[in-house]
Amino acid sequence: MTSSSAEHFEGSVDPFPREDLSARIGRSELLERRRQAWQPYLLGLALAMLALAFPMERLWGEMNLVRTAAEGGRGLGLGVPLLRIAARWFSHEQAAFAFAAICAGLAIPALRALMLTIGFSHSVAMRGLGVVVLAPLFLLGATSAVLLAPGVLGATLIARELFRLNKDKSMRALWRVSSVFFLGLLLDPTILLLLPAAGLALVPFAAPRRLPLWAPSAGLTLTIGFCVYILLGAGDPDALDQLFRAMLAGGDGPTLTHLGEWLIWLPISLGIGWLGIVSLLAGKRTSEESPPPSWTRAWCLMALVPVIGGSPLAMPALGLLLPLAAVGLVDHLARMERDDRMRQRAKLLLLSQLGLGLLAWGTLFATDPLEPWREEAQKNLNPGDLVFSSHPGHIYLLEHRYGVATGRPEDEGATQRAIQATANGVRVVLDGPLPKAPASLRAAAATSINVRIGQPEG
Repeated sequence: MTSSSAEHFEGSVDPFPREDLSARIGRSELLERRRQAWQPYLLGLALAMLALAFPMERLWGEMNLVRTAAEGGRGLGLGVPLLRIAARWFSHEQAAFAFAAICAGLAIPALRALMLTIGFSHSVAMRGLGVVVLAPLFLLGATSAVLLAPGVLGATLIARELFRLNKDKSMRALWRVSSVFFLGLLLDPTILLLLPAAGLALVPFAAPRRLPLWAPSAGLTLTIGFCVYILLGAGDPDALDQLFRAMLAGGDGPTLTHLGEWLIWLPISLGIGWLGIVSLLAGKRTSEESPPPSWTRAWCLMALVPVIGGSPLAMPALGLLLPLAAVGLVDHLARMERDDRMRQRAKLLLLSQLGLGLLAWGTLFATDPLEPWREEAQKNLNPGDLVFSSHPGHIYLLEHRYGVATGRPEDEGATQRAIQATANGVRVVLDGPLPKAPASLRAAAATSINVRIGQPEG
């Protein structure tokens, strides 16, 4: 440019407004970050609303969470007290469904935060989370009145703190791990299974402080042990047995009795999520890629402990694996060399998980042993009836879902109660023939409208 040209443009408007352009780019990036931050919360809200709209009607074992809250029993965490507070406006079972749905919704932003803490991008993280959210186990936790979804939320928060240890090895990190672990115990006591993994993650804290290798882990164990002691009511044997049974999926100890059920449930539970577990623990990596922390193996091993205990039909377990399954899937996608291949792989995994989820959901509904009984009960019973039953599942449904008064035929005074109910115009119903019921009770019920429900009780 000649000097005359420079003089001509001197004082004129800058044809390339750098400052204005930089400001516009900054505002655009800020809006993009805000939009990304809101995405998991909106997805979680949508999931919670869908879970509340389509709750799982199938019963799992003795439904201890609802029973304990309704019968005045002592719970081990936040679940029972929260249900009792919510029971002022809803039934205990409705409150349990809401608690599970809310925790499942909050688990999605918690999982995203976990991925960002590790270092994954938002776009890859959300694609991987979409696959995990459709896992049958995650959907089951969101729609069932059990502590599965709260356990997933607690495990996700703990996993994030353990991954943060790679960047922060200060004393604050130790307190954060202890505090978040205690919060996880309040959400679901079975999170105690993750204590060995958390202790192993704290081993590197010993060397910089010239401590024995076991010292940080022992400190965490003592802290959590004291918290568990308080939660158990200063060593209440009944509460300890309840905690032990919860960690073993309703079982009393190691057994292979339900091995066949677990062989079916294991591949169904996580679906494509098992690819994430395998990729995380055994996937091939280049020399430039860092392997997963050693505590992740202890995490997965301890999360499988329920397999040697009870039955998946008594308590749907393995939810503690979901956070690491999500990490593995996101890591699998992030290591794809090209973005287009990553997007195609994510779509394939998402569609496969959706198909497996629908198949698993249909199977759970089709194999529900109480579905014929529920249909008959809803068709023939009225809220004002008095139903005598010996079936625990039937009694649960009558009391907590249908709001129908119940009685056990073997209870003392059952006949007198039936006669008095009939005199007051209450319809007395026998849940099946009940051959072991006293003849006087059957005679008393025969004077009213006797509706037989379900199969005869042997």
